[in-house]
Amino acid sequence: MALNLAGRRSRLRIYDRIAVLNVQLLEGSVSMKILAFVLVSLCAVAQQANQPITIPSTGFAGLDKYRASRIAVYTDDYGQRARYRDANAALKPSTAGENRVVFFGDSITDIWHLDESFPGKPYVNRGIGGQTTSQMLVRFHQDVINLQPKAVVILAGTNDIAGNSGPISNEDIEANLTSIAELGRTNKIAVIFSSILPVHNYTPESQDFYSQRPMERILALNRWLKEYCVTNNLVYLDYFSAVVDDKGMLKRDLADDGLHPNKAGFAIMTPLAEKAIERALAGGSAAQIGSISIQLAHNSEREIDTEKQLARLLTSYDLRKYTFTHSVIIDERSIPHSHPVLTLHTRHLKSDDQLLSTYVHEQLHWYIEEHLEQTQTAERDLRKIYPTVPVGPPDGSGDEEGTYLHLVTCYLEMQADRNLIGPERTQAVMNFWAGDHYRWIYKTVMQDEETIHKIIVKEKLAIG
Repeated sequence: MALNLAGRRSRLRIYDRIAVLNVQLLEGSVSMKILAFVLVSLCAVAQQANQPITIPSTGFAGLDKYRASRIAVYTDDYGQRARYRDANAALKPSTAGENRVVFFGDSITDIWHLDESFPGKPYVNRGIGGQTTSQMLVRFHQDVINLQPKAVVILAGTNDIAGNSGPISNEDIEANLTSIAELGRTNKIAVIFSSILPVHNYTPESQDFYSQRPMERILALNRWLKEYCVTNNLVYLDYFSAVVDDKGMLKRDLADDGLHPNKAGFAIMTPLAEKAIERALAGGSAAQIGSISIQLAHNSEREIDTEKQLARLLTSYDLRKYTFTHSVIIDERSIPHSHPVLTLHTRHLKSDDQLLSTYVHEQLHWYIEEHLEQTQTAERDLRKIYPTVPVGPPDGSGDEEGTYLHLVTCYLEMQADRNLIGPERTQAVMNFWAGDHYRWIYKTVMQDEETIHKIIVKEKLAIG
């Protein structure tokens, strides 16, 4: 796509330079030869300025047209600081005890009627449609820090993935978000990072938005956001889990164009944001129990109770030799998993032993990762003994390799449980697991304990 927008400015700058040279010639500070050389060079530049600017195509006509329309923004006010300059000047300083919160982001924030969703709250909207994290970083000081809020709710990244201001890697998006968070924390602002929303392709107007935003990139950035929040004691606001459908896309009735929430979408997001703000303003986004940081995904009653339960277990048992990662999320909507952040659910509120065993199990996955070579050798030995294993629930893991891996993990879990809660209570937990999930794996670990023990010892995988 070709444009002639920069030509006029370039020509004016050239004319100004020629005028300066004429003055210098008259004053004797420049020779005729130098003047001739400079004039030829400037003429060449002037000819280039008249050439149309070509913008690389994104492959999406609508996005190409949008990017072309933003050239003046990208060259004159990249961060669009002019958008809220007057509003910021007119905003009165926070009063004593006022919990001002800035909602900072792109068009999803821009179109959100905060006065309707949060009536009477001192919440300030500083969203700008189409912006990327690179642009938001430019205006963060003016549109957030200078307003002296107690907290900031950041929803950003979807336009980076689409390439609104040019191609950008996930790593560079993460770097921008890290810089924003560091600026906020340095200025004593509680930072709340929102998950990137899913998109859908259920309507004609949603097709391009969906194609421009690969789901794997959204999921990868959300995993990073969650892990970053846990590691840095920030609040993670999980919109994604509340609005995603069974196909991994944004629910059809929550956005007509597949990207921007409608009234029903914002109705779901509002209470989630309110809970996240309450947690951030309370001054503790994550509980710290010894070396373990615990964060709640939704701040629900069951998650709060599970946090208390886990905290009690962490202080009741010496888990130092079974601790290989120090960040934990409690998420009532997730299946327990170890990576990228150790995540527990809330189903074991009535059983301390089952929660403890689950926690140890997920910690052991981090141990196995640290001893990958020995684990792979142990898996090869197990394949010789068990050439055929179940795959998929309820008897096996998600794939064949996972089933062999869990023979090692579940054996180590059983040994750890015996050390922590004794053989009788461990047997009760193992019997429960054998009827619940990984059924063949747990039954095999109990039945063939001596056989698997020899492999574990041979590969030096035993703990303590």
